[in-house]
Amino acid sequence: VVPHDLRNPLTKISLSADLLPNAPADEQQELVTTIRTAARQMDRLIQDLLDVARLESGRFSIEKEMIDPEPIVRNACESNRAIAEQRAQRIICNIEGKLPEICADRDRLVQVFGNLIGNAMKFTPERGTITIDAKPVKDGVRFCVTDTGPGIPEGDLKQLFRPYYQARKTAHLGAGLGLAIVRGIVGAHGGEIHVESEEGSG
Repeated sequence: VVPHDLRNPLTKISLSADLLPNAPADEQQELVTTIRTAARQMDRLIQDLLDVARLESGRFSIEKEMIDPEPIVRNACESNRAIAEQRAQRIICNIEGKLPEICADRDRLVQVFGNLIGNAMKFTPERGTITIDAKPVKDGVRFCVTDTGPGIPEGDLKQLFRPYYQARKTAHLGAGLGLAIVRGIVGAHGGEIHVESEEGSG
């Protein structure tokens, strides 16, 4: 899985770099954009691999502080809104009441929401909706990311958070690391994560 996922962006970089010196001026910026996008894809995969290695070796660390989770949720929605609009998708942010402060690693929470929202967008068709909910509960805050995608077959639900796991129908859409990292981050915070889905119902 990993060599395949690294080879794709590397090929884009190599081809674009070969074309760049002789490309017309109006095409050079497009080639540069392709190179930068592919480089970011490679960097993201490498960082994911490092996080999984740290989780599996017990060397994964978080730096907790008391934070207000509401700005993190709203920023996660806004930072993904432009990408969603390009895909003719809609992002809805629902925050119920005043959220209490939580003891958490701000950067890691941003990573959790980025992975969950990105995953939801990846599997949601055009004109679909991704909803992010947050509400106070007895011992903290409950966050929920919901999509209107095709849903997950029951047989895949138990495997969903396993590193490198990909359902057969979606094996070409990533390395299967994002949800494993999410579970690791949530677990390191002493939190809980679970999934509810039915095939055909998001």
